[in-house]
Amino acid sequence: MYVHDHLGRPLASARLSVKGTRLHYRTGGQGEPVVLLHGAPKTSYHWRDVVPHLTPHHTVITPDLRGLGDSAPAAGGFDTATLADDIAELMSGLGFDSYRVVGEDWGACVAYQLAARHPGRVRQLVYQEAYLAGFGWEEMTHLDAERVAAGEWIYHIGFFFQPDVPEMLITGRERQFIDHWMSQEAHNVDALSSDFLDEYVRCCTMPGRLRAMLSIYRASLEDAELNRAAARTPLPMPVLAVGGRYAMGGDPARQMREVATDVREVLLDAGHHPAQETPRETAEAYLEFFTGELADRRSPASGGEGGPGSRRRVTVHGSRDTAPGGRGRPDRDGAVPGRPRGILALPVVRLVGHRTLAAAVGRNRPDHR
Repeated sequence: MYVHDHLGRPLASARLSVKGTRLHYRTGGQGEPVVLLHGAPKTSYHWRDVVPHLTPHHTVITPDLRGLGDSAPAAGGFDTATLADDIAELMSGLGFDSYRVVGEDWGACVAYQLAARHPGRVRQLVYQEAYLAGFGWEEMTHLDAERVAAGEWIYHIGFFFQPDVPEMLITGRERQFIDHWMSQEAHNVDALSSDFLDEYVRCCTMPGRLRAMLSIYRASLEDAELNRAAARTPLPMPVLAVGGRYAMGGDPARQMREVATDVREVLLDAGHHPAQETPRETAEAYLEFFTGELADRRSPASGGEGGPGSRRRVTVHGSRDTAPGGRGRPDRDGAVPGRPRGILALPVVRLVGHRTLAAAVGRNRPDHR
């Protein structure tokens, strides 16, 4: 499956040997490098609709994590520290000594370890829609009535942790399982088009891929120890914590404030998959963070979308309404259902502008293949 840049050109696809395995990656664009790390059950194809917004400004690298996607099968090394070192070696092999890192879901946890283990290489970190093991991840597996009612009991963590049983039950039913899993975590379900699902299923059914994905979950207790040790030294680089308004809400920012000193926060009108549900707004948040514009736009603003050539603008809307079953929505005194009291939902951030770029992408981009 092709991923295209802003001019409609396919990104280059290649593999590179790192740490005893081979990683598949795509690259394209121009400018300072940014590496995008996917989560589960996804592949680097997850970034398809974000990439063309970034390639006018950055050289974009989208690897498949060890054992996933079109990367080679691997027998071990699925803790986030090893996965992070894979990416560090990949980027060095491509000639990049300094870069920005964006991660979502498990890719965010890998990105955190990459920033913690290689702080001299990571200029900025985007941590999107993830619970960091050792900092709230375990709580989400606890079964109680409040969590179930709020839709915040994550059942699959315990299921995946069991050896062999998930492989037995999912094999042969990969499409039904992945479709259900991703759609239940989405807000804009229509954005989860069949071509994404086709690609995720294609890769998951390849030899060793399902076990590799499950092995990432099974290493989470080790990850918790690694993360707690890494957190003793706060991250020195700027961090953008991105949450889906209808998914993890302000939890990514809460976690990053425990491990970093310079944290900005953005909420998008999306569920757990902002890169698929709201790709333009997601990319614009990254670009504003990279350029430093986001730091100056955290207070309420008004006004409509700018005309061609207008500067990107972040509009912050304070929101304290409650929607039935809406994850990450605060109640009247600001507490989020299903989370410990005192953790507040962040304001809803809507990103507008970048019309010229969006129009250019729409004109030049061919049909997805």
